[in-house]
Amino acid sequence: MPISPKSKTYLYVTHALQAFGDRSWQFAVPILFVVIWDGTLLPVAVFNLNLYLAALVLSPIAGSWLDRTDRLLAIKMAIVGQNFATILTSVFLLSILRLVSQNGSLDKANTVVWTFPLILHFIGLLACAVVAEIMGMLSTVSLEKDWVVVLAEDDHSELSALNKRMRQIDLVCKFGSPLVFGVVVELAKTSRKNEVVVGASIIILWNALTLFPEYYTAREIYVNSSRLQQPKTTPHIKTQITDLESLLGAWRRYARHSLFVPSLGYCLLYLTVLDGSTMMTAYLEWIGTPESVMGLSRGVGALFGLFGTFIFPFVLDYFRGSIVKTAMICLVLFWLLISPPPLNFLSNLSASHKQEVSSAYVLMVSVAISRLGLWSFDLAHTQLVQENVEEASRGVFNSCQTATYQCCYVILAVCSIGLSDPQQFPLLTFLSFAGVSLALLLYVPWGFHFILTSVRSVTNEPLFPSNSPKNKGYSSISSNN
Repeated sequence: MPISPKSKTYLYVTHALQAFGDRSWQFAVPILFVVIWDGTLLPVAVFNLNLYLAALVLSPIAGSWLDRTDRLLAIKMAIVGQNFATILTSVFLLSILRLVSQNGSLDKANTVVWTFPLILHFIGLLACAVVAEIMGMLSTVSLEKDWVVVLAEDDHSELSALNKRMRQIDLVCKFGSPLVFGVVVELAKTSRKNEVVVGASIIILWNALTLFPEYYTAREIYVNSSRLQQPKTTPHIKTQITDLESLLGAWRRYARHSLFVPSLGYCLLYLTVLDGSTMMTAYLEWIGTPESVMGLSRGVGALFGLFGTFIFPFVLDYFRGSIVKTAMICLVLFWLLISPPPLNFLSNLSASHKQEVSSAYVLMVSVAISRLGLWSFDLAHTQLVQENVEEASRGVFNSCQTATYQCCYVILAVCSIGLSDPQQFPLLTFLSFAGVSLALLLYVPWGFHFILTSVRSVTNEPLFPSNSPKNKGYSSISSNN
């Protein structure tokens, strides 16, 4: 039975509410941090490092738990946990603002004194942010990597359509939430303190108001789908298992999967500051770029990404349904479009302030246009994983993939701490471009290897023999790739 229009609507509403809140928070953090800690990117880098390290360690364990847990229970815990944790994080941010304001250092650049109460509040903020990050990961994996596949009921075209629509919703949220947040904050702020109060209040209000609608719509999707209510096909594992065994077992299964190499290439794309997120936003704030302009640049990037989701089906049809070929060409396109910023920084290493401002606009424009290739590639890779990772291992594979790109984030965050002076930001763009280039060097040869051996798939001979440790316990890639 195909997915009903009602279930589709609830699915899209749930995803839209979560995506809008996530994008607003991601845009808000670097701006509010730079307002409080003016003249340094160090607190932003420490915040990111904390999130990435926690996700690196906890994501595989959480993914194993997800594979063994009832779908409705898992999504309920994820939604409630993420919203409450995000609210508490914003409350801690307001408390930090109050402490900084009390000692009179808010309006004096680079003079924030790290007192013991301030350190305790910052630790509380980091702890709540970690909970929100892990709960958000569980919600994303549940909804986008498991529920969508089950609801599509093995229909290739239906799965592609659902993926496309959800990416379009995500991109509209990437356009809308930063723009709305940036314009509201810029219009409402009368001082630096007021800017933080308004920004944090927006985050608190959104998460409080959307908690019940997210909870309700997710429950309705589950209730209206008999397939979602069926028990998961669980892997053969011990009933009693320690966290260490769960962690090691999850990584072992991920590394042995036939999609490990392309997954690793995909994860390397996260080793970047060329993405409009925290470090890039903090740098643009330091340069003096208006919040409305930053929000607009993200919106333009979302529009290019949205265009990428529209051209994705045509590229897929051009390559006769080959997901692998589509992924390869989209990744090459992304690599070409993201190359101008590091090359521009390289030619202006001793730049004046005027050149820095022009470089900032080159950065924003290039990052925005490159979303065309990035989001097309993301759609292709997502469908490749959805169709070729069996139900019993979706949680493990996707959480380990999440942990792997969080590892890339950790590397980037450590480098950001060492290069926390905003004038050193160009060095981070060089590292980012190297990461994208390495991803290309992994993904494309793997793709050519698959294409050259595709004849074996047509004759029903798997890409990796069934007795190969790389394919043990997993289905081979379908022949239409």
